[in-house]
Amino acid sequence: MINIFRKDDALCKNFLLSLLEENTAECIMEILFECTDKVSQNNVGLLMRYLLCRLKYLEREDLLSGATVKVTEKDSNGNDTDKAIDLPKAVSARFINVLLYHLKERAARSWSRFEQYLEIIRAFGLNSAEDIEKEIEINGESTIDPTYDAQRVGLEYYLKNNVLENLLDFILQDSSPLKGLNEKRVSMGSSFISVNFTPLVKLITTSMTEHELLKVYPLSDVTKQMIASKEMIGKMMEPMGSSDSSKEVILMCQNDFRLSKKVAKLLIKGINQYQVDKVTKYLKLLKKFLRIDDEHKMARIEWTLGVP
Repeated sequence: MINIFRKDDALCKNFLLSLLEENTAECIMEILFECTDKVSQNNVGLLMRYLLCRLKYLEREDLLSGATVKVTEKDSNGNDTDKAIDLPKAVSARFINVLLYHLKERAARSWSRFEQYLEIIRAFGLNSAEDIEKEIEINGESTIDPTYDAQRVGLEYYLKNNVLENLLDFILQDSSPLKGLNEKRVSMGSSFISVNFTPLVKLITTSMTEHELLKVYPLSDVTKQMIASKEMIGKMMEPMGSSDSSKEVILMCQNDFRLSKKVAKLLIKGINQYQVDKVTKYLKLLKKFLRIDDEHKMARIEWTLGVP
């Protein structure tokens, strides 16, 4: 299907719009959250990633300006009502809003099979349509301008709309400072299986290295608090294969005394374990950590090697 969509910009937009108009893309949500067939989930996830990454490029002006349009609201049977509501003009923004709407409840209940759901959210922030085409080895000349940094469109949208705060709140669960006093949240994970937040962690850590965007859209105090929390730093430093975010965390330590101290403790803890592959990974990170050249360089050496 991607071979067909890549030839027609209007078809990409109209297809995604038709999904949204048909019970708010419920057919896609059911596959992402409830389907137990991995192949079906992967195929649908790949298609949605491609469509959203392509549309964010095509709709970039409407997406970043926050332009809205009046749309007639429909009732539960799909019939038009007398009420008009404001929706984002960018169809890609509407779909992302639907995904984020399901974050706290439906996604949390489906934690054991929400990998593709998280991958779609990550891809909108970090990938271009060309990245997806390369992933499935499509050959041929793309109609997308290869000189345009499509990644920044998604990241800028997320930062502008404070999406990272919602994602961090979701990841930290009961440890989140945004959790209400009597709020009951859906429990994720078990004593034997931890939740795989890898796509979101990668998105967050990459965002932290986009210094120019962060100057335009500074993070809120509570977002900074969640990123610097022991729980979040621990998740960022976990071995994650090809989606490893630990290198970005090391970069974030530049000129940051408190974060450097937390990372130093995690590196020591990571080295003092029995899994050889993980120890090797932490030793490589330690090498990068000690090479950071700023006013805290000697402190890092003392924390990790015990040499004043």
